[in-house]
Amino acid sequence: LQVLRHTQHRLLSTGRTVLSQSRQTNESGAGSKSAAALIAASAAAATLGAVGFTCWRGHQQWKSKLVRDKKFESVQFVKAEVDQSKAKSDAESSYFCWLPTDVYRALDGVASMPVRSGDIFVVSFPKAGTTWLQELVFMLATDFDSKLAETVSIEDRFPYLEYPYPGLATIKRWPMNTSRRFIKSHLPWGLLPRSVVDEKLSKGSGAKVIYLARCPKDTSISYYHFLRMLSPLIGYTGDWSGDFIDRFLDSSGDRPLPYGPWLDHVEAFWRVSCDRPDRVMFLTYEELMADTAGCVIRIARFLGVTEPSQRRVNEIVDFCNFHRMRLRPTTSYSWYRRYGAHDPRMGFYRAGRAGGWRSLMSADEAARFDAELLEPLRAGCGLRLGETGEKSPAAADEGPS
Repeated sequence: LQVLRHTQHRLLSTGRTVLSQSRQTNESGAGSKSAAALIAASAAAATLGAVGFTCWRGHQQWKSKLVRDKKFESVQFVKAEVDQSKAKSDAESSYFCWLPTDVYRALDGVASMPVRSGDIFVVSFPKAGTTWLQELVFMLATDFDSKLAETVSIEDRFPYLEYPYPGLATIKRWPMNTSRRFIKSHLPWGLLPRSVVDEKLSKGSGAKVIYLARCPKDTSISYYHFLRMLSPLIGYTGDWSGDFIDRFLDSSGDRPLPYGPWLDHVEAFWRVSCDRPDRVMFLTYEELMADTAGCVIRIARFLGVTEPSQRRVNEIVDFCNFHRMRLRPTTSYSWYRRYGAHDPRMGFYRAGRAGGWRSLMSADEAARFDAELLEPLRAGCGLRLGETGEKSPAAADEGPS
């Protein structure tokens, strides 16, 4: 489409030049030839414009069909084995993660993907504040390119690694002269590209990974509403107390939940961030909420970019605040509605705060989360993850700065 638009622009420019020349000549023959050339150029431009519009419409219809055909109640999920040997030293070196079939099919390509030295991966379990962190990282690493952020969707600026669109194919087509690639993923640590996971290969690749974790109580509620919002696409109609909470807390992996279980996902990234603080940074949604400006500076130091001035930090924080991102067309995911994948009664952004579970979750449900997720997480790797994003002092000292 860009080539077509460029060609159309050149033809129109040529037509204007020919018209100007024809006005400057008094020779009727030359004028006729110029007029004929103008007509031909205009016709070519109009034809290319029509072709470009047809291509654009076809692309939109293809994307719309792509999302409408993906009914997750009927689409099979696959249990993918996740190798945890690079993150855990105990006997439990692997677990099974639920993935949609199309994501599972992409795993071989993801594993073998060549990683570049400037690549930045933003990874999380779904609904941990991923889009917010993506925009913060993008604005920081591009020296506050707000014009690009306001005109190009975050999906296109920050492709979703394992998903059909925009995914692996889009990332591979990224121009070689581009210094940085921005990549989003929800995959577990063991399923990321080998040149990221393998310690020897990762030293050569130079890629950076920022992982965002969130209190599972808030994560689960946000995830539930997200799946209900996408019910036209995935067909999920389960209720909270009778279905979803059991899926989220299912440590055995018997009930499908995309990218679940949560506990193994978070623990692996925490362990790796302690072992490789120069390659993997572990952030929590709660500490990002409590001190966004301080986290922006920490991210800049981790990525090795020029540390921004306080004024620039304030600009980034303001540009990426919840209310502005919810209204900005490039970060609101409003295009889901055009593809028939979005319940128009619900929005992509819901509350944007920490601790919202207190008004939505019963005492018994909160106790289940404590007993089945937070206490095992603390016992397994020493990570304390709560409403304030607290971390155990000993582990924090070993983690990324």
